[in-house]
Amino acid sequence: MKKIFPVIAIALFSVFVYSANSLYQLTQDIAVEEVIPCQFVNITENEAYYEDCPYSYKETICSDEPINKSCKVLQKTEVFQCQRERHVTKQKQICREKSLKLHVDTGVNISKYILDYAERYECLYSPSGNSVIIICDSKFDGNGDGICQKGESCISFIVTPDRIDKMYRNSQDTFLPYDETFYQKPIELEVEE
Repeated sequence: MKKIFPVIAIALFSVFVYSANSLYQLTQDIAVEEVIPCQFVNITENEAYYEDCPYSYKETICSDEPINKSCKVLQKTEVFQCQRERHVTKQKQICREKSLKLHVDTGVNISKYILDYAERYECLYSPSGNSVIIICDSKFDGNGDGICQKGESCISFIVTPDRIDKMYRNSQDTFLPYDETFYQKPIELEVEE
């Protein structure tokens, strides 16, 4: 009977990328889609297993000890469990942190914007009248909880059907179009092609 034990991953190779999405209509004209990019990867592992292994050896048997003139050499075989390894490829799903996609009805068309903040910020969004306010809190000089507090580098996006305002905050009490105390690399709400 073979027993199988995973040992260690050797290599990762990308196979397929997809996104798990949730769309929320926040105002009459603006919807937010939470995009969680996921990727399937092949992982090659060394996998240990045990199997029956024969061990052959020669044994000398004498019936007239201690004279030992009637000795015979016998070939013997014993079976024991031995560990072997083989390479096994398995699929694993890896998901990175989410980004936001905005769908804005401008009255003429639906404009789509993407905010990819996963590496440096945590962002929260909420409706306010006919606009959506997105506040992004830096993970580097803040606690990255999406709630902006004094001394944390934060970016605010105010999205309406006809414009997007971007404001900054660090040591100030309010968001401003420019904050000289804001030192983190900003993120952009980019038009999706």
